[in-house]
Amino acid sequence: MKNKKIKLRFKIGLLFGILHLLSFVNAWHIGATSQSGQAGMIFMTFVVIDFFLIPLFIFTPSLGIGIIIVFGFCGTLSWFFLPILIGNLIEFLKNRRARKREIIKS
Repeated sequence: MKNKKIKLRFKIGLLFGILHLLSFVNAWHIGATSQSGQAGMIFMTFVVIDFFLIPLFIFTPSLGIGIIIVFGFCGTLSWFFLPILIGNLIEFLKNRRARKREIIKS
């Protein structure tokens, strides 16, 4: 049962990671090939969905490379690991609650 949960979390994380990477590549292509001055605003969607990665811009050397590192690489990894982390957190909290009930009963 636990092995099935791990595989499901991995598959969901893989799906999220691939979707994030494909949307980033699409946004990068649109931003790079567009003649509009507002083309860079397409990355505002990533500012919203990857809001927890914004502090990483402090450590990036330039904005162009920073967007690739933060939203492309780190954002994709974070969306891959998100279902795994949330699933493990839920299991931890359930086990913790069960342990408290056992302590109270004894």
